[in-house]
Amino acid sequence: MAESVLKEIIPPVTEVQRAPLWRRIWEAVQLPALALFTAFVVGGFIIALSDFKVLEALADTISRLNPLGYALLILTVMVLIGGVLISRRPEVILRRLRFAGTGRQSRWFNIIAVLLTIAAVIILLVVIGFGPVLALAWSAVTGAYGALIEGSLGNPAQIVTALQSGDSRAIALAFYPISESLVASTPYIFAGLAVALGFRCGLFNIGAEGQLFIGALTSVFVGYSITGLPAILHIPLALGAGALGGALWGFVPGFLKARVGAHEVINTIMMNYIAFRLSEWLLNGPMKRPGAVPVSPFIEASAQLPRFFPDPIRFHLGFFIALGVAVFIWWFLFKSKWGFEIRTVGANPSAARYAGMNIALNIILAMCMSGALAGLAGANEV
Repeated sequence: MAESVLKEIIPPVTEVQRAPLWRRIWEAVQLPALALFTAFVVGGFIIALSDFKVLEALADTISRLNPLGYALLILTVMVLIGGVLISRRPEVILRRLRFAGTGRQSRWFNIIAVLLTIAAVIILLVVIGFGPVLALAWSAVTGAYGALIEGSLGNPAQIVTALQSGDSRAIALAFYPISESLVASTPYIFAGLAVALGFRCGLFNIGAEGQLFIGALTSVFVGYSITGLPAILHIPLALGAGALGGALWGFVPGFLKARVGAHEVINTIMMNYIAFRLSEWLLNGPMKRPGAVPVSPFIEASAQLPRFFPDPIRFHLGFFIALGVAVFIWWFLFKSKWGFEIRTVGANPSAARYAGMNIALNIILAMCMSGALAGLAGANEV
């Protein structure tokens, strides 16, 4: 009976593997893609409505509307609301049309309804006289997003010109934006894995920031206090110290959650402030570099993550370590016995207990691993 309960909670791996590869990839990327699209749309509205030229043109156009214009404006709002309602419940519309559509057909109907609504709203606004306002809004949005993309990925024309010139300095400057984006994304990969692993066990680890601080402190201590080691030993030792520090900081709220039921959100928030104050005391006292600025000593060169290119490119080995850790966490959660237990505890603790799983041990393990991942983010930054 316990086995049947667990199969209802977590489908067998063989059922997931039957789906074609392209469908599994699509299932994995569609939610982040929709989230990015929504963020860009909402951000576009904020950019447009915070631009002074757009606001001035909007006020001028509204002041010159006649009764017919107001009527068309009300019709535009009704079309927009209707399109939103249709896109939220496409299966209801299909049933009213006496068409028993499948889930895929409902999704296509949803997409078509959204596109037709957008087209109808734009046409109505142009007819009313909001064409110049839309043009200014489009210019403001494309200018802002263009600067964002160029600043994060680089200018394609500049990249091509630099590659054709063969000048190493020009090539480095052309690829500098995307390299900095990869460097900045590395700690977020670690921290995102930390929070995601906690979620899989039904835990909300809001203390990743404090665990990151502790991981940075333990990693920097190993980085500057131990000398004479080769890089092949010193780098893993410093990274391991960061992971261990974060794991110990995650163990406390995990132990309290497992043993006395103390909520991990409250405990991890309080542990964050302890980590902040502890780092202030250490960097102003035992770990302070000589001088007025509260900063630790420089770590040894043997503990620094190798860079692949000369200055100003800072792209380093930490990015590939983060990708490797992401693959390991996937394997741990979906291919190992411990990961299965963690997911089961997060999905249904009662079923997990009925199946003989140790709830307390899995909660502590999940919080320790989550803290270790956050600690690796701090070690990477150091």
